[in-house]
Amino acid sequence: MGPYNGLIVLSDNELVVLLNPSTRKYNLLQPSPFEICPPGFDRYICGLGFGIDLTMNDYKFVRINEISSDLYKDPCVRGNKVEVYELNIEAWREEYYEEETLPSVYWSPCSELFYKGVCHWFASGDGEVILCFDMSTDTFRNIKMPHNCFFPNGMCYGLVILNDSLTLICYRDPTCEIDPLTDVIDIWTMKDYGVNDSWIMGYTIRPLPIESPLTIWNDLLLLQSKSGQLISYNFISDEVKEYNLHGYPGSLRVIVYKESLTSTLQENSQGTQAQGF
Repeated sequence: MGPYNGLIVLSDNELVVLLNPSTRKYNLLQPSPFEICPPGFDRYICGLGFGIDLTMNDYKFVRINEISSDLYKDPCVRGNKVEVYELNIEAWREEYYEEETLPSVYWSPCSELFYKGVCHWFASGDGEVILCFDMSTDTFRNIKMPHNCFFPNGMCYGLVILNDSLTLICYRDPTCEIDPLTDVIDIWTMKDYGVNDSWIMGYTIRPLPIESPLTIWNDLLLLQSKSGQLISYNFISDEVKEYNLHGYPGSLRVIVYKESLTSTLQENSQGTQAQGF
């Protein structure tokens, strides 16, 4: 996740590493002290996020846990526990939300986006939405998808920043056969951030056999092909290019960052030490 000010986060859901690739320093965050899953319940980590509280100038990591009782028992009790780690005080805190409060977050290869002080994930409730968590106010809200982008149509989604705007990529589910005539890739841009009716169609790209979008770099949309290859689409020339980089389908990630000397620790840190690699 990231980058922000040159920092990125690596996580396997439980372990969380804050890393600066420029200084080659990293910090392993202390584990959460909370008992997330009560006896008789199951836990599913459905959302992770990293960014900065712009009001307090404090880096934060957020983890959304879905807690549920036995799905085969009636009634099934569901809810969400949200954990937030604050780098300034090197401590975790948690909040509990009833099932009706938050939509169900689901993972996508190109999501978990931080933009304008807010973390974003895809979620489903009464329709597909983009779930937003404000790092300064610790509040959730939803952004509606464009009207003709919806999951039952066999579509998948990605979130990127294009021309400094929140951008939604709609593409054919990679598990489905691609129709070379109709299964185009639609790119929607939110003209006024947070205003649901401000989505505009930015680009329509010819059908490509992709596993997922990855990120934007200059005039290039970087994607992973179904075979795991890194490819790019040039918005200006309409050219598709393959690169000699390969990953297991669904696992490849690309992060575009600017070099910085930002520390992975606070100056008054006492409990942890940054390590090098």
